Amino acid sequence: MTTSAIYRVEGGTQLRAGLKRVEGGLEDLKATHLKIAGVIAGRARTKAPQGPTGRTAASVRPGATQRASIVRAGRASLPYVPRDHYGDPPGGSIAPNPWLIDAAQETEPQWFAIYEHDIEVLIDRF
Repeated sequence: MTTSAIYRVEGGTQLRAGLKRVEGGLEDLKATHLKIAGVIAGRARTKAPQGPTGRTAASVRPGATQRASIVRAGRASLPYVPRDHYGDPPGGSIAPNPWLIDAAQETEPQWFAIYEHDIEVLIDRF
């Protein structure tokens, strides 16, 4: 089961097409997405389920593409992280705790300001 916080930018396709014409534009957009993912990841580390080792929080990491900010958590040695986040299928014993999604929603004013500022700077370069 995949549940994620998705925010769409109206005109995003046109924005990326225009940024292709600006030297370094798409790379700058990727850098913006990485900054945003960093803000969300920082908050997610504080909201991660706290076990005795803190490995879940330590596994939270930001990532980015030209199209999206990505925050990942868990790895092969931490197979329980998705289960902690999404919960068990109906009838299971673990309830969902969507701490990554909560982190994205709680930090929205911060990352939206970053996005708005950086996009304005990129548009000014056209």
